[in-house]
Amino acid sequence: LDDARKWINQCLSQHKKCMIDEASFLPTRVLDLGAPQSMIDAPIRLIEPESGTKEQYVCLSHCWGRDEQTLTTTTNTLLDRKTSIPLRSLPPLFADVVQTTRRLGYQYLWIDSLCILQDSEEDWEREAHRMATVYSKAIFTLAAVSAASSQERLSHQDEDDERHGSYNKVYVREVIPHVSGPTYNHQAKDWPLLTRGWGYQERLLSGRMLKFSKRELLWECSEHKICQCTGTQPPSLYKLWYNDAKINAVTGNDATTVGVQWRQMVIEYTALDLTQNSDRIPAFSGIARQMSRFFTGQYLDGLWEGPTLIQDLLWMR
Repeated sequence: LDDARKWINQCLSQHKKCMIDEASFLPTRVLDLGAPQSMIDAPIRLIEPESGTKEQYVCLSHCWGRDEQTLTTTTNTLLDRKTSIPLRSLPPLFADVVQTTRRLGYQYLWIDSLCILQDSEEDWEREAHRMATVYSKAIFTLAAVSAASSQERLSHQDEDDERHGSYNKVYVREVIPHVSGPTYNHQAKDWPLLTRGWGYQERLLSGRMLKFSKRELLWECSEHKICQCTGTQPPSLYKLWYNDAKINAVTGNDATTVGVQWRQMVIEYTALDLTQNSDRIPAFSGIARQMSRFFTGQYLDGLWEGPTLIQDLLWMR
């Protein structure tokens, strides 16, 4: 994780576009992993911090999976979760994420399935309303882009990538494919998270994202993206659309420019998958909430009242 530590520290200390409060208000519920660098068997607890508690925390962006039941918190299990969550009881992905968060030096971790009561419609609606704040205020989001469910590991390493050659031998590997934005069904095998609607919102809202793929680590923030095989590149196009929309609105540019960028985000999002069709509006509401201060009209589930409404109503198949 040396590269990850370097990227995080560089962003925190040098990137003007990424400047956010290093400590933010903790969400309604969050996992307390114990002091940073805790031992592998250190207790994990779900806590409900006092309102106004400011600490750094990490978010997880992940696929729930269609077949396996991910570990959740319900009204019946809330007390147990607040007492203790044994590491061995966590699915492989969550266990990896807990240990990675500890190794990177952070104590608090937010995972949607564990920090939102999954059998309470009232709690889900309240916390979904706060989703934009949760992801945008995290110190960074850890994204399991290659895991199709919580039953998989955070990352995989091909054995061939671990071989070491001697001075008179050269080993090569196939080019690692890179995906800069949302992906679609034909790419789902290698990048399942990037085909998901909820994941799209989480990537846009997160100021910083550390991605674990099958073959390498990747980093993306508002200033640039980095991978271990090719180095530093400009931010992804979808991230630029979001940032440009905010900048254009803040600097007073005309609504048409912001509207064009908004429609591009809607096009990208609506091509992605959701397990529940009823999530189509909620899974984009965090982005809409962040963008609402840049539009003068009322938000109408993907459309905005005002000068861009006519263009927003146009569509084609």
